Amino acid sequence: STQLTEMKYSLTILILSVQFCLTFAAERCTKNSHCSCNTDKLGEVSLVGIAGEAGYLETNFGEKYKFRFFPCGIEKDWGERCNKQDDPAFCQYIYTQSTTINLGRLESMQVQSFNEFVTVFNYTGGSSLGSTNRSSEIALICNPNITTTVFKFIEEVNLGHYKFELTSNRVCPGLIDEGCQRIDSCTCKLDNEKGIVTMHKLLENMNRVGFEIKDKGTLYYLLPCPIKANSSVYEYCDVGITGDPAGCMKTPDTEKFTLGLQSQLKFKVTQTDPFTTVVNYRGGSTISNTQMKTTLVLECGDEKSETKVEFLGRNPLLDYNFKITDPELCPHW
Repeated sequence: STQLTEMKYSLTILILSVQFCLTFAAERCTKNSHCSCNTDKLGEVSLVGIAGEAGYLETNFGEKYKFRFFPCGIEKDWGERCNKQDDPAFCQYIYTQSTTINLGRLESMQVQSFNEFVTVFNYTGGSSLGSTNRSSEIALICNPNITTTVFKFIEEVNLGHYKFELTSNRVCPGLIDEGCQRIDSCTCKLDNEKGIVTMHKLLENMNRVGFEIKDKGTLYYLLPCPIKANSSVYEYCDVGITGDPAGCMKTPDTEKFTLGLQSQLKFKVTQTDPFTTVVNYRGGSTISNTQMKTTLVLECGDEKSETKVEFLGRNPLLDYNFKITDPELCPHW
């Protein structure tokens, strides 16, 4: 009986894996602005806001060169100092010559390649170099587990083509918040400045660190908020996954899986009546090349209603869906 159950489970995972491969085999990221592209399934990759108030990212190469990257636009006076072109994506400053060179124009941006963790943007039409023009490419490396953005020059190839890398948790596809910007892994602030949505107070009221759900012999434990690293609830999780889990699962045969990480999340307001916020957590255990993940629906409940925690099911891409309804999940300050 146990062997038959395991065979059925393995077959199910195999089928889900094939469905996943067929779904994402042709996934592309299509340009929708000079600094973003959009995928059919995984969401948007965007550089909006990544350069902060300065509007550019900067890196030095030895004592001779400095490079600046203007991901989404540039003030005109900077453009005039970058080979007198007002839309550079990259500028090279040569200290010894007090010279500025344009390494590619922003409007020329094309998506050179894409996968879930690396997106490459290419820029052409820079300052002339003999019979051709300088160009650049930048690899946007998704690392959900870091909090800083690292920009660096890699090399010049083919005389006039420059390679850069930008590593950040902000270039991961589909992790751009919509309608509610994250404060921590279980709290976001509404774009309209009308409050926050958080699970902290609800868990405090319940005197718990997470939400426990049992379904057909399987135990799920949702851990959306930061907790102590030595918490006993981690006994439900996959010890092979690095990072704070957002959800864990223990099967009837005591197998343990992690269903997403607190660091790989996205908030999205989906409706206002009743007010509903959806949180997606990715980066869980991997089965047949497919990462397990959690979708958590937070619904603003009636003032007199009791807390309701539900398991809604699992979709073919190993996305485990849950719903929590409670008045504490309504927007408030």
